[in-house]
Amino acid sequence: ANFVQRLVDEAGCTKFVIHARKVYMQGLSPAQNRDVPPLDYPRVFRLMNKFPQCSFLINGGMKSLDHARKVAFGSDVKFDDECDNGDGENGSSNDATGGNGGDDHDAVPCRKCNLPQGSCLNPPSIAPPNLRGVMVARLARDRPADLADVDRYFYGEATNPCNNRRELMERYISFLERVYPRRCCDDDQTNMLGRMLTPIVHTRPCCSICREFRGHNNSASDGYIIAPSEIVPNEESPKVRPSVNASDDGNPRRKQGNKRARRHAKYDGAKIVTRIVDRALQPTWGILAGEPGKNVFRRVSHELSRDKTVRNCGPGYILWKAMKSVSDDVWDKPFELSGGKASTYYPTK
Repeated sequence: ANFVQRLVDEAGCTKFVIHARKVYMQGLSPAQNRDVPPLDYPRVFRLMNKFPQCSFLINGGMKSLDHARKVAFGSDVKFDDECDNGDGENGSSNDATGGNGGDDHDAVPCRKCNLPQGSCLNPPSIAPPNLRGVMVARLARDRPADLADVDRYFYGEATNPCNNRRELMERYISFLERVYPRRCCDDDQTNMLGRMLTPIVHTRPCCSICREFRGHNNSASDGYIIAPSEIVPNEESPKVRPSVNASDDGNPRRKQGNKRARRHAKYDGAKIVTRIVDRALQPTWGILAGEPGKNVFRRVSHELSRDKTVRNCGPGYILWKAMKSVSDDVWDKPFELSGGKASTYYPTK
């Protein structure tokens, strides 16, 4: 509280993102600091009450979309999609995400929540008016499908943009085709070390490897040229490193880039490096959490990202190919709507 008071008085800060854990500068590594100190929601709520003129976002420990909504709005707030039936996550209960208002969850370690390290994730009866949102970082990483109902359940929209995992993955593949375009059909020998900042000119619509994918994927580039408007501009991605070639014009940054390009020369014509593919596929690794085929999907994705014969076809093709390793029934299974859905997930490193 003293630190926040100083930021308010001396720096004029009015917006804060508060992680519900303490951070120990000595004795714990950064990875341990994300798991060992207990999460203390009541302490964050007391901080919000002490500074009503400031707005806050709470971070850490969101277990499900139901839990996130209760923390954001309060456990006693009822919505149109809820039934006051006295059981389940939306009813009145006394568990870690129940509706007792947190009156007896004011100390850590919390015996009622019964969570690792004595964490307390109990939401308030009514959320403080200056709580502006919640962060769901590890939930989105580990179980992204759990957030498929966020538009309807959290924001009150009539429908969600995707009804199943296949629709979601097809949209993401379209995004990858724009941001990390294929390099199998161009004469440019530049290594793709980041997002491409210049148009890619293709000499043919597809190669023998990705012909099946290009024939079925309507989002593939039309013709031979990917328009500059489809390339993510540098202004939106200030940390993007431009691709480099083997030339050396004396610029120190260019020399550094050339070293990186020479390091990737061992890939024997693979213009898209493994790191780019892994970065593109990482958001999908948890899409099958709780479903059959999760480990197979991750293993095939990993193998394809290291296959020099297919990597130039782009992350979009690799993701499409990896999806073939899992039954169509899994991809076409409708997303489960939130509301009373039991969840045993607890965020870990």
